[in-house]
Order: sequence, then structure tokens, then C-alpha cells
Amino acid sequence: MAQTKAIEQDLKTAMKKRDSLRVSTLRMILAALKNEQIAKKRLLSEAEEVQVLQKEVKKRQDSIEWYKRGNRQELAEKETKEAKIVKEYLPEAL
Repeated sequence: MAQTKAIEQDLKTAMKKRDSLRVSTLRMILAALKNEQIAKKRLLSEAEEVQVLQKEVKKRQDSIEWYKRGNRQELAEKETKEAKIVKEYLPEAL
């Protein structure tokens, strides 16, 4: 729940700054969290939120790999930036 609140606050800030990449990425993250919450029919624990965020990072890393194989560097760069934004909400790795 803490991640969700922080993401919502950062979304408001990004909207005020007109940072379109950050806004779209944060909206995607919130949608993924909301979908998981609906699937489980309850609020997510912090561990479950982290799992959803890790899944989102993994999706982007897979996309980066495919875009690089397809010689689509501009799309790979966009996915890299999105992954970096998502990682901001993950706890520090040991």
C-alpha cells in the first residue's frame, strides 16, 4: 500500500511538470497494481506490490531485448527509461 501511495503522489507531481514519459509509466504501474488487487479481491500487501513491480521491470527488460534484436533502438531506449522509473519504487537489493 505504501508503494501505491508514493506512486500516486509522484504521478500528480509528474502531471504538474508535464513529464509525459513518467506520467504514462506511473499510470501503467498503478493499473498493474489495481488489476492484481482486483484479481485477489483484497488490498495487496507490500510484498505483493513488490512482486507486481518486479514483474513490470521484467516485462520491460524482455521488451528491451526484443527491440534490440529487431534493431529498434529508439523503442529499446524508451523501455529502458520506463524500467528505470519502475525500479525507483522497488526496495534496495541486498
